[in-house]
Amino acid sequence: MTTPPPYGSPTPPPAPPRAGNPPGVVAVVLGGILLASMVVQMVVQATLLASTSYVVIGIVGTASAVLDAVLGVAAVVFGAVGIARRGRPHALAGIGLGIGASAVVNALVWGLLYPVAISLM
Repeated sequence: MTTPPPYGSPTPPPAPPRAGNPPGVVAVVLGGILLASMVVQMVVQATLLASTSYVVIGIVGTASAVLDAVLGVAAVVFGAVGIARRGRPHALAGIGLGIGASAVVNALVWGLLYPVAISLM
């Protein structure tokens, strides 16, 4: 705890406002939602694998890939905007950008290319 200045001395200027990065925070929150939804999707698909046909699993897998792609693109956009802002912290924006980019790649490979490769066999 600091001692107050003596009586009659000028008060120090107020501290500058803390610089935040709201787009970076949004990007990392979207990344967290992505990670949680991927865990839920794995549990749902494992449950479906034990009880239903492969057609239902394919439909659920494609729907989850589309959801991942949409959330991933949003995380990439907010992360890129957060990184582009000068004078602001970039760590959360970079984390959100990385999670979003990996989700988009995952959605493209497992949601679109994998079913096509399986159908060609």
